[in-house]
Parts: sequence; structure tokens; C-alpha cells
Amino acid sequence: SVAELALTLTLLSLRKVHRNHTEITEGIWSQEKGSELFRKTVGLLGFGNIGQKFVSFLAPFDCKIIFFDEKVFTNQELLQISKDLGLKPDSIQQGELEAVLNQADVLSIHLPLLPDTENIISTKELNFLKPSVSIINTARGGIVDEIALHSFLSSNPNSFAAFDVYAEEPAIENPLFELPNFFGTSHRSSLTHEGILAMGLAAIAG
Repeated sequence: SVAELALTLTLLSLRKVHRNHTEITEGIWSQEKGSELFRKTVGLLGFGNIGQKFVSFLAPFDCKIIFFDEKVFTNQELLQISKDLGLKPDSIQQGELEAVLNQADVLSIHLPLLPDTENIISTKELNFLKPSVSIINTARGGIVDEIALHSFLSSNPNSFAAFDVYAEEPAIENPLFELPNFFGTSHRSSLTHEGILAMGLAAIAG
């Protein structure tokens, strides 16, 4: 469920359709251009179960995948993961945080919130990103410094961020929502009928 919403937010952010319905109801027939996901470089922070499931959804888009994770994967492991996820050999590589940030057209966050991941993306890290980057967070609020993100999005109008989680929730008065290049959902990435059933069955099995 979480990986599906990450893909949804990725496509929405690239195509820039987040306001289109409202524009039409207001009499605005927008023809704003977006970008395709096909053959983009997708950077991931965290490469656990959800991150890998998200990557499996990218197989038809022929993306280059680069990820940052505290676990060091061997080349053989990455080749096997590529095969298991239906990707081309050598389409996944691991890198240091700065390398992932530098290369990413889309940056998707799949980290837990821990003392060493809190605000792991702040002003310094945001400045490594491309000015046209799309930042997706379906993991935890607090991993991205929201004040720094607000400044980055304001200074880079071609960038975009789509978040499902926030440092403080409910995020009713979060100033990020005032920006034209931000889209937010209300911490509902796992809220599908199938996802809730699966969590219940996992709890029973555990």
C-alpha cells in the first residue's frame, strides 16, 4: 500500500496535475507541461521491503535506481535483487547520500525515523539536489527538515515535493501547503482495505 502511494505521488509530481481539477472548476484550462517517469534516475533513501517494492513498480519505466542505505549490499546481492524485482541487470546501484542526492530526478524516502535519520535532509542536503527534483516522502515526518524544504521549494519553482507524513500531525496549518509546488496527503499511505487486512493477518501470525 505504501509503495503504491509512493508511485502515485511520483507520477503526480512529475506530471504536475495536482491542481488541475480545481483549475477546471474555476474556469482555468491549464496546459502546463510535465515530465515523464520513463528513464529517469530515481534515488531512494532506504532500501528495505517498501523501498524494494516501490522499485519493482518502476520496472516498466526503465529507470536507473540509486539508493542510500546503512546496510551495504554486495554486487551479487544487487544483481539478484534486480532479477527478483524484474529489472535489468546492473540497473540498481548503492551510493553515498551525496551521490544519491546529486543524481536523483526523483527522490523517494523510505527510512525509519531514528535519532540519526531525524532531519537527515536539511539545507545542506537539499542543496545537492537538482533544481527540478521531485521529493516523495511516504515514510515518516521529521526525516526532512520542513523549514529547509519550504525554502528550497520557494527558491526552486521547478522542483516539487509530495508528502504523506509530517513532523507535526495533523498538518492543518503547515505552510508547505501554501506552496504551488507542494502536494500533501493526510498520512494515509497504508490505508487501503487490502493493506489493513494484511496488517491484521500479519499481527495474528506474529
